[in-house]
Amino acid sequence: MERILTEKANYLANQPDFKIHVLTTDQKNKDVFYELSQKIAVRHLNLDFDQYFDYTLINKYLSIKKLQKKYKRILEEYCLANDINIIVSLGGKELDFLYKLNTPCTKICELHFSIEVREQFMLARGKTLKNRLIGKFRTYQMKRQTKCLDKLIVLTKSDEEKLKQTHKNVVQIYNFSSFEKNDKVLLHKKNIVAVGKLDPQKGFDLLIDSCKNIENWNNWVLHIYGEGPDKTFLEKKVKDNNLQDHIFFMGVNTSMEMVYINSSLFVLSSRYEGFPMVLLEAISFGIPLVSFDCETGPKEIIKNNDCGLLVENGQIRKLGKAIEYMINNQVILEEKSLKAFTKSNEFSKDKIMREWIQLFKNFKA
Repeated sequence: MERILTEKANYLANQPDFKIHVLTTDQKNKDVFYELSQKIAVRHLNLDFDQYFDYTLINKYLSIKKLQKKYKRILEEYCLANDINIIVSLGGKELDFLYKLNTPCTKICELHFSIEVREQFMLARGKTLKNRLIGKFRTYQMKRQTKCLDKLIVLTKSDEEKLKQTHKNVVQIYNFSSFEKNDKVLLHKKNIVAVGKLDPQKGFDLLIDSCKNIENWNNWVLHIYGEGPDKTFLEKKVKDNNLQDHIFFMGVNTSMEMVYINSSLFVLSSRYEGFPMVLLEAISFGIPLVSFDCETGPKEIIKNNDCGLLVENGQIRKLGKAIEYMINNQVILEEKSLKAFTKSNEFSKDKIMREWIQLFKNFKA
């Protein structure tokens, strides 16, 4: 999310009649990871909502509410002092009060996950009655918070259709790939790649289980890139299933471009997504895909199995067999690689940013 925000902000900063401001709540004056244009005004508010993470439920709620009041006042003062016309929230703590913000500016929320993300998060931690009830309430809360805004931007047509029933302000705009279109990979390397945080959402435990169903690896290997709290658990799972010769944890790589160039198949095993950027990154190199049909996003990239194979969500055996089919059929791999490379044009930065610029100009008119 940080990378795509940075690229959008930098793109807009180079457009005439746009002055971009970026405000953070918990950066604590540390340098931002991705470089922002010198044309962008950056202010770190250093509110530090994270300090309440380990508080008891009631104390956490009361402390955050108190800090949100301060945040609201600062945001109102900043918008008025800097003549801000449009404010875009990424669904942070300001979402609780954004629609009540006492400024004349246009208020927009840009969701980088499904509207049910809080519910999905709770269920990924365990499908208990408590988690289900909390999740349902959190989804209701987010729908209520976003209903009164000037615009709610969602990433998928699936979310747009669902929200049209309750939201008159919903607009769908896809993300673009964070990589410029590259030369198509040659598919000479027998490397499967998966990328993401090692946590329950990304479903790497499901991916490992699916690999038990692969009978003929044909000298291919699976490289998993990322770090996270589940790393020890996942490494043990690989060992327990005697997959050490096939699955390797590669950690975080700062040169993902080279990783993609040396890969010939991408696998996504997430339990849920917003709109999986990693699939866009892969197709920008012409890498064919195998993905669970999770909520939301994969089916809006892989259509009729054109640039890859879409597998029923959570069906571990089918995921393994889809991977095995691809790595043992070079002709199919090549066909889907060409279609993946062509499809990446639909998600180019210029195309997507034209939609954003038009949206903003409609409000400025």
